Amino acid sequence: MIFINQRAFMSILTGDDMMESTTHDDRIIYLWQRPVHIQIRHGWPQRIDGPTRALLFMETEWPGPRGYHYHTARAACIGVTEQRCDSEVARDAFIAAAMEARLIA
Repeated sequence: MIFINQRAFMSILTGDDMMESTTHDDRIIYLWQRPVHIQIRHGWPQRIDGPTRALLFMETEWPGPRGYHYHTARAACIGVTEQRCDSEVARDAFIAAAMEARLIA
């Protein structure tokens, strides 16, 4: 499991040395060792790189059924953010949910 704080993650994305900010947001962004690639219908493949992104995707973009595997994955991803679940267990649960919803690219 890899984890970095959100400011460091944003500086990596933007190429800044460290983003200048008047607020300090030290939420941890958890990343999986290997991302999961999914595809919604005929759209572009999406890269889900960790439980934080998986939660956001499940809450805002999930197009498939919200069955057993969906709820298990969501609970596991929340568990990672609360340091109650292993990140790779959450990844496996997310893959099962994505397969159930036919989203694996």
